[in-house]
Amino acid sequence: ITNNNNKNNDSEDDSSSASSVEHNWVRSAFYVQGICCASEIPAVRKIVKPLKGVSRLNINLTTKVVHVQHDVSLIHANQIANALTTQGFPTQIQKDGAHMAQAKQQALSTDAKNGRTTLHAKGILRERDVANIEATLTQLE
Repeated sequence: ITNNNNKNNDSEDDSSSASSVEHNWVRSAFYVQGICCASEIPAVRKIVKPLKGVSRLNINLTTKVVHVQHDVSLIHANQIANALTTQGFPTQIQKDGAHMAQAKQQALSTDAKNGRTTLHAKGILRERDVANIEATLTQLE
């Protein structure tokens, strides 16, 4: 259990998948109306954590948002929301990780068809870095 020294944020990670099983991890966000105090965190955790395909959850009391990392091939966001709602925590899906992953995959597929490539740079890029990258890419043509 990670506390992060923040009384409004409670998270737990159980992504100990040492097996070679292929997972389709996504992260979904849920607005859970029934969460009003820290004493309800264990109840929410007890509902969500045992669901097959859930590996990690983070509960933010201030915003009443629960972020869940789950394997979309085993459980969907609507199933998680329904589990919480039926146990007395009315829940709305804020972000369905499966839809986000599908949209990203479609964008990548479209870029590949159009001959485009997207590069992601970590850290700070300076103007001279951009010039160096452009020069290197030009040589590849």
